[in-house]
Amino acid sequence: MKVIAEQIYPEKYEVFQHILERDILSPHAGPDPVHSTSAATETVDRLSGDESTPEGIQASFFANAFRKRLQGEFSDLDNLYLLPDQGQQIQMFNFMAQKFPVVRYAQEILNNAYLEDLKGQTEALIWDIGIGNGQQIVRLIDAWRKTGEPLPLRMTVIGLDPSESSLSQAEQALGKVCGTAGIELSFVSLPKTVEALTEEDWLQLDALLAPMAGQWLANASFALHHIQPVSLRDAFFSRLKSNRPARFGMIEPYADFLTDNLQQRFANAWHHYGLSFWAIDQIDAPAENKNLLKSVFFGREILDVIAKDEGRIEQFETGEMWSERLQKAGFQLDLPQGLPASIPGFPAVGVQSFGQYIGFTAKAFPVISILLAR
Repeated sequence: MKVIAEQIYPEKYEVFQHILERDILSPHAGPDPVHSTSAATETVDRLSGDESTPEGIQASFFANAFRKRLQGEFSDLDNLYLLPDQGQQIQMFNFMAQKFPVVRYAQEILNNAYLEDLKGQTEALIWDIGIGNGQQIVRLIDAWRKTGEPLPLRMTVIGLDPSESSLSQAEQALGKVCGTAGIELSFVSLPKTVEALTEEDWLQLDALLAPMAGQWLANASFALHHIQPVSLRDAFFSRLKSNRPARFGMIEPYADFLTDNLQQRFANAWHHYGLSFWAIDQIDAPAENKNLLKSVFFGREILDVIAKDEGRIEQFETGEMWSERLQKAGFQLDLPQGLPASIPGFPAVGVQSFGQYIGFTAKAFPVISILLAR
């Protein structure tokens, strides 16, 4: 993975690298970061002082993560998804849908591929891994209606998500769109993460999927990088493949956060978030909205990636790494054709084939991977 971290705000990048080498990774720092020098903490505090510029915002997020690491404050209790945000995440989801169409367009690429497999089916089955509130599948059904192709009589949607409230919202949204389309919906709710699936859960899934072998679809949008331990990802792909989906699609951030080398992980994070923030800065919107978007969706991730070594939640992989896992499980990779060179309506983010996956790029470097497999 080629990174250009040293070219993104190079002066601040060098200061952070120096703190890593001198105060966190050097022998005198000791195994416990709480023993690092107070001078390093003071330097970090100065780096977090200016949030009036894009450079200052990025430095502030990383300074917060370095401070927590130096002072030993970050614990497993700091679960990124349990911290309150006063409704900011919902606000920013709406903002992203209107102004930053990256996620939506990635899902449209997958949905367009799924439509090819669904043509002519009178009964459809989709397993959405990390379904959230179900909007991707809602849009898939809407797109199917617009094609003029016959719709299925029945549709089964298996929703896997740790949030029961999200699953409830997904069931309601899908029930509404299916009712309008005249489709009989069966919604199977699995309020779990992938790693929490028991053998009994898998047997239930096997029973649902077996009658539709070679016809059903699997979808995972920004969900699989949370699977812990990482070794379970290969086992998951193998079990998924054994149930013979017609197509499996996934969207993931592009970065290597699996490495145990903190210097390399920091460089990868500075590169990934620097490019992502640059793309966000191209939005035609007030600076406070763009900064809030960075904070709500990425500020907590940076804490997780930098502040601790064990139990990290944000375990991103590159498109090449995911491709290797899929092929190891027996999947054949399949690239969509005829895509534009950039996201429609948002030319700052490119759309490029990297041989085994589609990459959404910022300054020609991938920041999101889209993979399709059979």
